[in-house]
Amino acid sequence: MRVLWWRWLKLLLGSLALSACSKPQPAPEPKRRASSELSQASCAKQQVFEQLKAAAFEKAKAVRIGDTETLDRLGAAAVVRMDRPAASGRDQALNVTLCKGRMAIDLPPGFEDAFNGDRQVVAEVEYGVQSTADRTLRAYPIDGLEPVVYRLAAIDLKTIPQPARTPPVARQTVAASAASQTTANSKTSTRRSAELEPRLTTRGRPSFDCRGIRARVDRMVCGDERLAALDRVAASLYDQAMDDSDRETRAILSGTQGRFVARRGRCATPACVAAVYRDRMDEIDRIASEG
Repeated sequence: MRVLWWRWLKLLLGSLALSACSKPQPAPEPKRRASSELSQASCAKQQVFEQLKAAAFEKAKAVRIGDTETLDRLGAAAVVRMDRPAASGRDQALNVTLCKGRMAIDLPPGFEDAFNGDRQVVAEVEYGVQSTADRTLRAYPIDGLEPVVYRLAAIDLKTIPQPARTPPVARQTVAASAASQTTANSKTSTRRSAELEPRLTTRGRPSFDCRGIRARVDRMVCGDERLAALDRVAASLYDQAMDDSDRETRAILSGTQGRFVARRGRCATPACVAAVYRDRMDEIDRIASEG
């Protein structure tokens, strides 16, 4: 009797084991996960942010009546970034990823007064990113861009530093011409970057070692002699100001250095990098002269 009971128990355990092995296992979803990661990456591309910035400035010029030159200058120097970009949906038929994030356009030095002292304009935006056949990305603003557009369109022209204009050529004596040139030079030198312009023609490497660099903006500087010259001059000006300044001024210079590096790191074009370097030279000169 005990033998029969033991055999019955072994058969029961065996059937349970077979049942557990035959239970269907959940299928892995590598393709879905890969697609989700790709969509998230598309939302966080700098080229996407640049297209959204360009769209904001174009819309602002369409709203504003006259004087688009100022917006063009501001657009060339401003730096765009997106805080917390995230994918919020996907349209498979159109191959469009729906994204959202906090868009911030950092204004260059000198434009704060035109925006009530603010150094940036921000907005919570929704945007679409479409991958084309040649694998480039196209960005489309969907919602939330209006606060940026209307702040740009309402810029106060009276408080914006205007670029120096070349006076018309007139008949002058040699002495008068020399005096005029001296005056022009003194006005130009109010911008430190303009005063250092002759030094920017010297070829060479930047102030840092280009071996083993990984950051995109550093590779850009190492591959462009003009940007390399700007980097050398800006670094030299910073070191000189640190050597010649008191402790309080050195603290200010050091504190603003991180902001300059961060702003430079968000640049996607050589023109943006050059503008950031020139603004930094002017900032260093201003801090040193006020210290």
